[in-house]
Amino acid sequence: DNISELINGVCTKALAENPDFSEGTKALCYHGLGHGLMYITVSDLKKSLDFCDMLQTPSESSECYSGVFMEYKTSKAIGVLDNDKNLDDFTQCLNLTSHQKDSCFLTQGLNYLSLAQGDVKEAMQYCSKVPTEYVHQCYIGVGANSPSPGRSHRDSALACEPARDISVDAYQACIQGSLGFVAQLDR
Repeated sequence: DNISELINGVCTKALAENPDFSEGTKALCYHGLGHGLMYITVSDLKKSLDFCDMLQTPSESSECYSGVFMEYKTSKAIGVLDNDKNLDDFTQCLNLTSHQKDSCFLTQGLNYLSLAQGDVKEAMQYCSKVPTEYVHQCYIGVGANSPSPGRSHRDSALACEPARDISVDAYQACIQGSLGFVAQLDR
């Protein structure tokens, strides 16, 4: 009944209690909220995204969307959220608002990287299937999901090397996504 209060209060309260968290860590709270909204709505993509739109800032909403889309496609939860969806299918992105589409196609890069079992070049090739105006977002999404906590900045960038075989844009977008994610965790 008080979903707007919950959505706008959960991260605000948690972050107020932990003022030393980095900006990147704070953003992860909103991402986690997106995952949680999928549980609350029993995997209702539209309703979860609409709830994310209740957040105070576009960046908070965008982080929330990323959690929703990740949960929508890659959740391996048991029961009502057993989302065994086709990782290659991007059609759920097409009927969204423009700001939701950007996040959806960014997350599609993660889906393609999962589908390609971590092969950056193959994931980039899958990105060519999405509408032209969102290919760059998909490339960034591949890059953003290439780093891991055990990799250095240099190693994260090197993971993008295979994207050079696709195009300069694929390589640059991969670097942008990869280093952007690493920087987010360092902020």
